[in-house]
Amino acid sequence: MAQNWRGRPLTGYRVVVNLIAATRTRTVLTIRPVLTRVPIPSGSRSRTRRCRP
Repeated sequence: MAQNWRGRPLTGYRVVVNLIAATRTRTVLTIRPVLTRVPIPSGSRSRTRRCRP
């Protein structure tokens, strides 16, 4: 990511999470990002599948 996104400076984790949450796709796909401060090993996968077609 760049130092700013949509003209807003990325000043902290909360700003980044809120900007990601406000992102929409052409098919109106929405996401609910959650900030966790626990280190996640590289290459690990999510244990739950919450994706719906």
